[in-house]
Amino acid sequence: MTEKYNVYLDDCRETPEEFQIRAYTYKDIIQILVKMEGYIGILSLDNDLGEEHEGYDVMKWLEKEYYINDYKLPDKIIVHSMNPIAKKRMEMVIDKLYGDNNG
Repeated sequence: MTEKYNVYLDDCRETPEEFQIRAYTYKDIIQILVKMEGYIGILSLDNDLGEEHEGYDVMKWLEKEYYINDYKLPDKIIVHSMNPIAKKRMEMVIDKLYGDNNG
């Protein structure tokens, strides 16, 4: 595998055509992130997934894996959530992980 893939997490919106991989749940996205480590171009996250875990939990997982296990982050992470508070929290983690280098 040398190609990068764009990954989209959302429980209800249609998948934009630039995304090749789709996840609907926290469990699904974590499995994808583990399997595709180092091969994700853009990761686009929603927060409100209609389940116990949210998009913010994905960011916490990424942060832990990055600092503890040297996880290879996606090239870029964007948050497409309409929840302004959750979006800000998620973007704060992104800023911490990437600094000025997120895309």
